[in-house]
Amino acid sequence: MLYLQRTGLGGVLQVPESDVRRAYPERPVHRVRGRGAAQAAAEGREGLVVRDETGAAGGREVKVYISGPMTGLPEHNRAAFDHTACMLGIQGYTPVNPFDVAAAAGIPDDSAWSTYMRADIKALMDCDAIHFLPGWNASAGAILEAKIAGALAMPVV
Repeated sequence: MLYLQRTGLGGVLQVPESDVRRAYPERPVHRVRGRGAAQAAAEGREGLVVRDETGAAGGREVKVYISGPMTGLPEHNRAAFDHTACMLGIQGYTPVNPFDVAAAAGIPDDSAWSTYMRADIKALMDCDAIHFLPGWNASAGAILEAKIAGALAMPVV
């Protein structure tokens, strides 16, 4: 197993090496040590972090907000968000996953939609780009995020 640092908000995502290599066969996989390794070690893991050596913008961190449908989907579509965060991280981006945003903000699971959206919009404001999951255009929250990102001329990744 490899461990991928998911976001600047903390957390390490366990990823089978075969999935990483199958998804991006043309990209080298680098095992590097750093803050992500310390986080993994604190969790009792091997301390390996996977990332593109130079990053998506030639070494400059590019934060990408993940937008997509949640309401009414099994486990609020968490698997799709986590998988996308993993894949964006492998490409050298710093993914911003709304599930991590809610956890970092200490938002209880039974909170109102507007509570989540306020935290998510704050996180979106700190991002450089946005990524849309399939079905985003049927989600009121993702549509709102798209309007904000469009008004701010954020690129879509």
